[in-house]
Amino acid sequence: MARVTMGSGMNLDDLISMCNDQAPQTPGDGDPELLGRNLRALALRSPNEARLIESSPGRMDIEFIESDEGLSATLGGVAMASKRRPVSEARKLVGTIDAESAAIGGVLGFGLGYHCTELLGHLGKTAIVVCFEPDAALLHSVLSRIDCTELFSSGRFFLVCDPQDGVRISSVFAGNEALVGMGVRLLAHPPSVKRLGESGDGFGQTLMDALRATRTHVVTTLANSRTSFRNGLMNLDHYLRTAGIAGLKDACVGKPAIVVSAGPSLQKNLELLSDPSVRERFVIVAVQTVLKPMLARGIKPHFVAALDYHEVSGRFYEGLTSKDVEGIRLVVEPKANPVIADAFPGQVLCVRDQLLDTLLGEDLRRDRGELPLGATVAHLCYSFARYLGCDPVILIGQDLGFSDGQYYADGAAIHQVWGGELSPHRTLEMFEWERVVRMRSNLQKREDIFGGQIYSDEQMCSYLSQFEGMFAQDTQRGLRVIDATEGGVKKQHTQVMTLREAIDAFGREPTGIEDRDGAIRIDSLDARVNERIGRVIDDCERIVSISDRSIGTLGEMLKHQQDQRRVSKLIEKVNAGRDEVMKMRDAFTLIEFVNQVAVLNRIKRDRIIGLRSDGADPVERQRLQIERDIENVRWTRDAAKAVAQQLRETRLVLRGEMPKQTSDRPESEEALSIQGGSSSRDRVHAMVLADPEQGGLGVARPLGVKLLPDRAGGFNVLQTTIARIDRCEQIDGITIVTPDAQGVRALLDSLPVRHKLDVVEVDANALRSHASRVGAARMQSSSSWRGSLGMLCVYDEIACPELFAHVMSKRQIDAAALIGGDWAMVDPKLVDETIERVRRQDNEKRIAFSQACPGLGTMVVDINTMRSLADASRSESRRNPLATLGALVSYLPTAPQSDPIVRGVCVQIDPELRDAGVRAICDSANRFEAMRNAYAGLEEPVGIGALACAQALQCSKPLAPSTLILETCTGRLVGGDWGRWKRGSLEAVERQPISLGSAHTLIRSLCALREDASVVFDGVGDPLMHPGAMDLIALAKEDGAACVELRTDLLREGIDEHTLIESGLDVLGVDVIADREDAYASLTGVDAFSRVYDRLQAIYDTIASAESPVWLAARMTRCEQTLDQIESFYDKWLLLTGAAIIDPLPAFVQNQRIAQLTVPEQRRKQLERDIMRVRCDGVVVDHNGHAIVSQGEEINAIDEGVERAYQRVRGSMRVAELELKLSAKEPAA
Repeated sequence: MARVTMGSGMNLDDLISMCNDQAPQTPGDGDPELLGRNLRALALRSPNEARLIESSPGRMDIEFIESDEGLSATLGGVAMASKRRPVSEARKLVGTIDAESAAIGGVLGFGLGYHCTELLGHLGKTAIVVCFEPDAALLHSVLSRIDCTELFSSGRFFLVCDPQDGVRISSVFAGNEALVGMGVRLLAHPPSVKRLGESGDGFGQTLMDALRATRTHVVTTLANSRTSFRNGLMNLDHYLRTAGIAGLKDACVGKPAIVVSAGPSLQKNLELLSDPSVRERFVIVAVQTVLKPMLARGIKPHFVAALDYHEVSGRFYEGLTSKDVEGIRLVVEPKANPVIADAFPGQVLCVRDQLLDTLLGEDLRRDRGELPLGATVAHLCYSFARYLGCDPVILIGQDLGFSDGQYYADGAAIHQVWGGELSPHRTLEMFEWERVVRMRSNLQKREDIFGGQIYSDEQMCSYLSQFEGMFAQDTQRGLRVIDATEGGVKKQHTQVMTLREAIDAFGREPTGIEDRDGAIRIDSLDARVNERIGRVIDDCERIVSISDRSIGTLGEMLKHQQDQRRVSKLIEKVNAGRDEVMKMRDAFTLIEFVNQVAVLNRIKRDRIIGLRSDGADPVERQRLQIERDIENVRWTRDAAKAVAQQLRETRLVLRGEMPKQTSDRPESEEALSIQGGSSSRDRVHAMVLADPEQGGLGVARPLGVKLLPDRAGGFNVLQTTIARIDRCEQIDGITIVTPDAQGVRALLDSLPVRHKLDVVEVDANALRSHASRVGAARMQSSSSWRGSLGMLCVYDEIACPELFAHVMSKRQIDAAALIGGDWAMVDPKLVDETIERVRRQDNEKRIAFSQACPGLGTMVVDINTMRSLADASRSESRRNPLATLGALVSYLPTAPQSDPIVRGVCVQIDPELRDAGVRAICDSANRFEAMRNAYAGLEEPVGIGALACAQALQCSKPLAPSTLILETCTGRLVGGDWGRWKRGSLEAVERQPISLGSAHTLIRSLCALREDASVVFDGVGDPLMHPGAMDLIALAKEDGAACVELRTDLLREGIDEHTLIESGLDVLGVDVIADREDAYASLTGVDAFSRVYDRLQAIYDTIASAESPVWLAARMTRCEQTLDQIESFYDKWLLLTGAAIIDPLPAFVQNQRIAQLTVPEQRRKQLERDIMRVRCDGVVVDHNGHAIVSQGEEINAIDEGVERAYQRVRGSMRVAELELKLSAKEPAA
């Protein structure tokens, strides 16, 4: 009906209101009993809000009016609802929402509550409504007159009065997590919008943050349900035979605890824990990622906790002994990856696991002590500290954000995992920044403890939400939470202190925790456990059988739905099967856990059926229910098969007949088919690049030189490689790709092989052009499997995508295991494991790899991936720097992803294979000699494993460095802080520029020793300031340097871009210094930002137009002045050239909040072994620019020659290391 208006503008509602016999009610006319009933009902879900309303007076400016549908009202003269039909108006308002697409309704403004009631009914029984109304006085007045008890008593309505109370809003979703994935809609009550103002927007943002946090938690739980189940079963041996935590309950009531997490701020105060008295007075509980960094500083936590799912977690205990962890106990949730409990060399305490107790049954379960479920190991640590009775709990390293652009604290265990990839072109600063932005779409800005802005991400915000809920509960109980992180996001319900202040304020007496063992020793339970698991397997198999029968019966019901008498009898059969399944309660509980995705889908489908059933045809409703039941029973059957198979494997593991399953991949074809994996067998070939003339770095080397001793067959390099590959069980053939097929066949001679071997000739120019460019980028990182300029990896050395895609297509090869013809130590077992990883994937594009040192492993790439790289290799007629194999496993700004090394595509290996720092490839005389010597000392060289090969290669001693960093002069036009950092002193440095003759002597002698030598012109001065800068580059190339790099700040005029690019340079490194004009001026003291960037643009354009092979690498030093520019700098240059480098600050820099990250000791030594730095006066210096002294005198490479100078440097370093070790063993005076 159209709205009727009078000539004066008065509408019909106004007229009726004026003529109404009932006068407006005054605020004092409310009903206290009705208010009480309303508040008691409201307290069911909103107790704090009910108390707030009860203590508040009513509004004096509200007037209630009788209408056709109950009370209406005005507030301050503004109508809060229709004065005639407020309920109908509310029904019309909520009718704009599609109920099927939303199970959570967020409401801005309570008004008179009619729209809240209508919305709850509209969304159906499987839904909740969260209403924001900050005006307690208004609510007091409304609830004194309008009966909302039915709405409040539903248990599905939640009232929120504080728009910023994330803890309160998050608590709404506890128990309602399943609804989060079914859609959320915000509904604004029109008369309340203006009144709420910005607080309404604030509530909407807080609600969305809480929803995102809950959604993240739900998705993680669902994604890990099968992994959690598998891990629990694989940890069953520890669960049965080791102590729980029950004996430690309330062991330290009222004693302070320090919970140590791995956030980047940990480096600010971790050292304070090294005081032995702190350990006596505080219970220290640490996350597993910081255990080794703590031990390295002499700090022993009382407990270390773990619940990480991935097998990479085992690396946090690499190299530890029982003596190292004496006095430290591991608290582990059984759902953690089994490598953790297996790797920890000390006492293990397993927390109670409900699923394992269900599996074990009443007779075998015991009290192990239970902790609340937490999202992370940090939550576990906090809960455990409270379980001990500790108060206060002091948090350090709990940033929950990326302080100073870091994800982890300096010295974190993950830095060791990354260590083998570090090089002059790859820094920890780059790794840390990439870890932050790999999930860029989830980044959020939050307030930090200093009141500034800090990046966090969706996942960390979900952790924050859960923490704040825990903190709120504890503070309500009178407990204290101290945030002594000294950085990171601001956390509700905590008291901010420094760690020093907290240590001084608490911990007056010893905790006594070391006297509480809590251990329980259990006799062997093998027979009883085996029998119990067998019974559960039998139940699972019965459930499979019942499910199959029920699916058939339900199908029959669907077919004969018109015959309801027959349907009724079939329903009885289905119900009988259901009742039989319900009797097998323990097995069904395990099945439902594994089947959580299906359970969630069932709830969603039930809800939609319920919404559609109102007024629907009964037969149609029945049809929907039958179709739902068929799908549900199928899910149950498939999950029952998976559980039974997993339990069968668990029995084999417990009997020692099968290794533990630690990876995400299914371990049987049956389980694979259940999870939807591909069961077809791909045709996988070992694709071997064999260029008889040069290796993957573009350096000349022979393949026909004898490598193995006569007792092992006397094979040459290529024969050894093929003989080792031929031992693979998973390959279907060997395809050799070469520019010289005849030459390769001659090298192979009559080598006997089991697999079909095919030799394919390809274009030599394309192959060698690819090798030349890749080699220049990889030369200084050749011992790393990835992390080179251009995001290149070792597999890019041997695979030109255009050529390999063509060969794979022509030979109908589904996937290729990439191997070089000179990879004479490639491990057949590792190749097989990598192929298996690809075969078990069902993605459209598939890869698998390991982190093994170059030459020991392989990357397996399917045909679709190789074709995509080939197609993308040219973009808009320009070379695409991102169309590489390395880019697939690197950070891409346009498609950020989690690091593949922590996903199932990465085969986990012995850490020594990852960290050995060797290049097991016969592509230089030095490496050939090292590999020949290694094989001479090994039994059965063709069959020896990769680990033995790597260990043997580590014993080799190079004659010369692979990289010479040569200072050419000390002049530089850049001043300011950055200029001081480069010269390493506050004062100016003056040395004579190096002469061409001296440079020639150095470079020629190096290249005579190393045909793979790199020469880098860099030092205190800008190399372009040398009067013969271009001559030096030409000289280096003429002397045989495999790679020539020049690093400059580009301020020197007079050398144009064409001269630079055509000089023979392989790599041009440019210190752009900053990505903003003011920051550049602040750091350099000169106004040259625009000029430098103009020159950079010209150089980039010249390289692109000429298709020059020169790599342009932009560099920026991470410091306070550039922190906010790293994101724009890094992404821009990666996309433009594939080469962006974030350099650390020099070690000596003071008055900076930022500090350089510590390179792991093993990798630092490896880099020092490979690099020699020479000043323009010939003096050899260390990475800090300090002269290296041997026997009291400086070592001079110009005077002594490269070989002797290098050997003296190595000797001096060995002496220094020995003296350091001896001094560490001397007792204090």
